[in-house]
Amino acid sequence: MNTILKYQLLHDNNQTLCFVGRSFTNSLLINYFAQHRSVVQHSFEDLLAKDQSWFDSHQFIVTAANIPFKKMVIEALAPFDPSYFSVVAEHNHIGFNVTIGQGVVVDDFNVLCDGTVIGNYTTISHHCALTHGVSVGDFCHVGPFAQFLYAAVGNGSYMAARTSVVGSRDKPIATAEYCNFIIGSIVTKNIDTTGTYYSNRCIDRAGSLTKKID
Repeated sequence: MNTILKYQLLHDNNQTLCFVGRSFTNSLLINYFAQHRSVVQHSFEDLLAKDQSWFDSHQFIVTAANIPFKKMVIEALAPFDPSYFSVVAEHNHIGFNVTIGQGVVVDDFNVLCDGTVIGNYTTISHHCALTHGVSVGDFCHVGPFAQFLYAAVGNGSYMAARTSVVGSRDKPIATAEYCNFIIGSIVTKNIDTTGTYYSNRCIDRAGSLTKKID
């Protein structure tokens, strides 16, 4: 296989890597890690038939951009207390004291400056810049070319491509949980209510758990 892709694992317990579902990202990562590690792929339905000993011999990741699906899988598997690994591409700028949770994917060509916090089960796509006091919650999907500055992104947020959340040192910005932000949004004030937004304007009260955007 000819590739210059390189990834590292975080929260790795040396058990077999299990990729849940059939997302594009799963296919890419399976092709890569199968060269180096024991790898399996299973549907959510497959996992429900497994026993505790099987779960104890594997570690997991769910890379789907579909937030309701990802949340359902994580919650349904919780009784088995599974371990979740994270994947970080080599071609990123990652500063000091950056926190990356479990079940996270950080794709290529991102800037995560000092002190950035990425929650569990979140995906950061490519060419994103998270600078100056940024936190991204659990179960988020951050599309390509997003830019966050002095921002706290709420759990379960779907941030479409080229979304910017732009605060300042004196006026950081926070967004509500389970919001959607339409492609090209520029958020410059706090978002206090879950919904689907274009920039600061709410266009629908349905959030990421009930409304899918591209």
